[in-house]
Parts: sequence; structure tokens; C-alpha cells
Amino acid sequence: SGKIDWSELPHRIGNLDHSMSHMWVAFVSIVLALSGVEAIANLTGVMKKPVAHTARRAIWIVALEVAIFNIVLSVVMLAIYPLDREQHVNDMLAFMSGQYVGAWGEWGVRIVGGLLLLSAGNTAVNGLMSIIYVVARDGELPSIFQKVNRFGAPWVAAGLATGVPILVLIVSHDLESLAALYAIGVIG
Repeated sequence: SGKIDWSELPHRIGNLDHSMSHMWVAFVSIVLALSGVEAIANLTGVMKKPVAHTARRAIWIVALEVAIFNIVLSVVMLAIYPLDREQHVNDMLAFMSGQYVGAWGEWGVRIVGGLLLLSAGNTAVNGLMSIIYVVARDGELPSIFQKVNRFGAPWVAAGLATGVPILVLIVSHDLESLAALYAIGVIG
């Protein structure tokens, strides 16, 4: 099961004939996936002045990494036969790790993925809390959102910033709709 039958690969890829609207959604998804490049490049120090030169390098590096990893992971995924892709839409990487590495590999991917999601959630809550605090300080929200606890954190803003994602997760359960909400947040 670990060997790829290259002659069968074109038949297992699927239909390449998609509607124009489906292609547009795929294109926008790729653009949004790469939209965090500037923020990451700023945080990691890849982009320095003059930004016009370093931004191009950062974008090409990340775009190349995304393309290469997608191709490699797609080939590895297609090597698993038979594979019900619909059954593993939300956990394909963990499933592939289980197939190739074993149970410990699958658990490792799931744990690392969970920690990354916790980190992303923490970042989102901190960002929303900061925005609420600053907007309240500017007088555009009630001053209650400026109240800080003994650690200097705006506790009312923290409660709102934590409550909003909880409500979103209660309403939205599938990965595709959460990814769409993420895309809206990136644009915002």
C-alpha cells in the first residue's frame, strides 16, 4: 500500500472540469491563504526596508513552500488506496500520518494541530480584546470596556472577546464554514 502506481494516478486525481464560480472560489482561497505572508514576514523580520524588495522575496518563498508541500502531500494522499476522501476532509493529515507512521504519528499530528489551534484562538482573543479596549478608549464603545483587572488586562473586553468565538463555535461546526469566517476576519 506504500507504493504509488503512477499509471493509475491520473484516474485517481478526479475531475479537472470545474465551473467558473468553483475556480473563482479556489483562487480566492489561495489568495487568502497567502494573505498572512505580510504579517508573518513582519513578525519574523523577513521584511525590512525597502519593503518593496523584501516583500516580493517573502511572498515568493511562502508561495513556493505552499505549492511544494501541497504537491507532495497530494501525491502521498493519492498513494493510499482505497481512500474515501470525503470521510477524511477535516483530518487528512492525521489520517495520512496514521497510515504511514502509525498510531503515534497520528496522535502527534493531532496534538500539534490542537496546540496550534489553541495558539490561534489565543491570538484571536488577544487581538479582539485589544481592539475592543482601544475602540473604547477612543470613545466609540462604552467606557466599561476599558476597565482592567489587577493584572492590567481589560476584563470586560476579555469576556466579550472570549464569548464571541464560543458563540461562533456553538453555531458553526464544520471546517469549511469556519475557514470562510477566518477569511472574512483576514480581510477585516
